[in-house]
Amino acid sequence: MNGFQVCINQVGSYYCQCNTGYTLDDDGHGCTSDPNDCAANPNACEHICHTHNDSYYCTCYSGYRLASNGRTCDEIDECSEGLSSCNMQCINTIGSYYCTCFTGFQLMNDYHTCQDINECSVNNGGCEDVCTNTNGSYLCACQENGYTLDGNQVNCTDINECSINNGGCAYVCVNTPGSYHCNCDDGYTLNLDEHNCLDINECTNDNGNCEHICTNTNGSYSCSCYDGYHLEINDRNCTDIDECDIEDLCEQICTNQVPFFSCSCNAGYRLYNEKFCSDIDECSEGTSGCSQLCTNTIGSYTCTCDNGYQLTNDNHTCTDIDECTLNNNGGCEQICHDTDGSYYCSCPNGYFIDANGHNCTDSNECILNNGDCSQICTNTLSSYTCSCNTGYSLDTDGHNCS
Repeated sequence: MNGFQVCINQVGSYYCQCNTGYTLDDDGHGCTSDPNDCAANPNACEHICHTHNDSYYCTCYSGYRLASNGRTCDEIDECSEGLSSCNMQCINTIGSYYCTCFTGFQLMNDYHTCQDINECSVNNGGCEDVCTNTNGSYLCACQENGYTLDGNQVNCTDINECSINNGGCAYVCVNTPGSYHCNCDDGYTLNLDEHNCLDINECTNDNGNCEHICTNTNGSYSCSCYDGYHLEINDRNCTDIDECDIEDLCEQICTNQVPFFSCSCNAGYRLYNEKFCSDIDECSEGTSGCSQLCTNTIGSYTCTCDNGYQLTNDNHTCTDIDECTLNNNGGCEQICHDTDGSYYCSCPNGYFIDANGHNCTDSNECILNNGDCSQICTNTLSSYTCSCNTGYSLDTDGHNCS
């Protein structure tokens, strides 16, 4: 700007103005002194004063319009009045305006038109995977299934399918990069739909390695043993239970057998209710074998004999005691007679047995019928004799007198 001129810049161009008291030349650049009313009235116009027919009139700089008083200038808001020709945003300035673009657009060389910026053309828009340009913006996306944009909408992160409804898996969901798969707990196998699980019947394969009984359960199985066996610590093999060692099952004798056990009783007892023992009364049941007397005892019996008999070495048979060979002729003074189970004493002729049954006393035969003597009977030790009165003689029969 020289002393008379003012250069006004505007978007895309400029124009010249003259100070008060000067008139712009026809070339639009030079200023000529105006010795008219404008010069005489330097404050007549706010912006530009023009002399005309010995008078003057006012005009305004570009971007302003003359006010109704014809002297002052009002700033024009090109943006609000639709005078800007900006196709997006208009920013009003003092005496002018300028155009701007929305985010994602850039101002073209005409300073009015906005053009979309292809963000994907520079560093893929910052997208880790797929960049898609849009009008005024762009979008990042993930090309592979199983990935999604993270919170910054730029990078791709694996989708944890297992976090939503367990991925549809019935049991175990295992997330993998870009995918997932279903697993089953031990004892189950994956169904054809690859989501649900089917129980494995382990018992169909070699009886589940169980020695006796295999029982399938949901997700597992168990081994058990037949009655009389117990499961070993390996939970598969079976060992016979020695019931006789683990508890008092039998009252007397317990015999372990495979796979069970049996109770029995000592001699002289009989089993009842499969475990208890009761004494056998061999005497009343006639099984003792005693030939004479039987006495029952707990668990046994004894044989004895009637008086006059003695037990043989077999402890069952009784034989007669020959009392005459014992105790000094059986205690008989003279003659001892053994009988079956007893004995008795007797005396020779001329003696009679005493009341004690053992001693002998001489018999006085003369007392009874005079000893059958016809006259005189004389008793002697163990006998008697007959005699006759004087004048008689004893007959040959030893009893009568003649």
